[in-house]
Amino acid sequence: MRASQLGLAQLLAGGRQDRTQEIYTWAELSRANIEEAAVLTHQATKSLKSYLSGL
Repeated sequence: MRASQLGLAQLLAGGRQDRTQEIYTWAELSRANIEEAAVLTHQATKSLKSYLSGL
């Protein structure tokens, strides 16, 4: 998947290596943020379930 994203970044950047790297870096940061949000959402769900079961 990441290889296809790099290919898409190269296409969008018109083959410019500096722009390709910038797009790829932003994609990696976005992916990390999404993964972190998923973990935090899972933890919040567990905490909410625990809270509700204690009521």
